[in-house]
Amino acid sequence: FLQLACGGDTSTACNACITVTQDSSFIGAVPFSAQFSSCSTGGTAPYTYSWLLPDGSISLSASPTYLFNGPGAYGVCLQTSDATGCTSVACDTVIVGADGTIDPVENLPCQAGFWVVQAYTDTSNGGGVLAPIPDEVWVWDLSTGTNGIDQYAWDFGDGTTSSEAYPTHVYDGDGPWLLCLTINSGNCTDMHCDTVSVDANGILNGLSIENGAHPGTYNAADR
Repeated sequence: FLQLACGGDTSTACNACITVTQDSSFIGAVPFSAQFSSCSTGGTAPYTYSWLLPDGSISLSASPTYLFNGPGAYGVCLQTSDATGCTSVACDTVIVGADGTIDPVENLPCQAGFWVVQAYTDTSNGGGVLAPIPDEVWVWDLSTGTNGIDQYAWDFGDGTTSSEAYPTHVYDGDGPWLLCLTINSGNCTDMHCDTVSVDANGILNGLSIENGAHPGTYNAADR
């Protein structure tokens, strides 16, 4: 779980918090459905919300519903801002079981997973307005292991590798690239792969904005 605060020392004034509620009517079916809700505290109303969902899309809804396309480890982030300009960001990992159950009691000894998002840079001198960095992606490790993660082995599909938990990578071309992560946790080894590609402007494919917001900027905390 990750929490960030922006705009000065605001960590005691407002704190972002994420709650995930299972839609039980979808258990046993694909895709699985869940609702993300804010349990944020502090600050002064009215509040605004900006969600970075597992597929890289952005929602400005207070409580968006999300359809998972199968079991695995998924990431979600919430930026909440209040009327005084206090901003806080929380990120968390959601584990979806084979039957669609969120955070199942019985997990595998280890499970590799990751989340690829567009890299951003602050273009507002600390104002929190971010612009995408062409061809650059951030890779978030979502892996789980009962004994912790001993080793990461990333293969970006373009001849480069990394052993970091949260690497940054620049692709030289559109792709598609097959990005794979292999983890070791005690005696358990697991691998997860996914396809990554960028468009002609160097923007990660699959990134979309709801409610008419411009895809060139994103008002959020830095990674």
